[in-house]
Amino acid sequence: MEEKYKISYSGVEIGELKRKTEENKVKHHFVPAQKGLQVVEAKIRMFPELFEESNGWTEPIPLFENRILDAKRFGAGAHIVNQTDGFELELVETEN
Repeated sequence: MEEKYKISYSGVEIGELKRKTEENKVKHHFVPAQKGLQVVEAKIRMFPELFEESNGWTEPIPLFENRILDAKRFGAGAHIVNQTDGFELELVETEN
């Protein structure tokens, strides 16, 4: 199964996350939106993995994977937000 999420920070789109599950293993591919990242760079500088495109399918990015798993546990998952920061994950596509 493959899912695609639009990632935003404080309303500014900062990238796209593809999440793939095969044989009970999860992989991520992140593509940053450079223009958006420039706007919020000072606020999210502590997450260097958000500033470079993934080299193929990689191990899950904990920042996003933990939020996705938590949301799915509670029956959510299409729009994921956390009250502690400005990150938002919006599910835009699902393929089986």
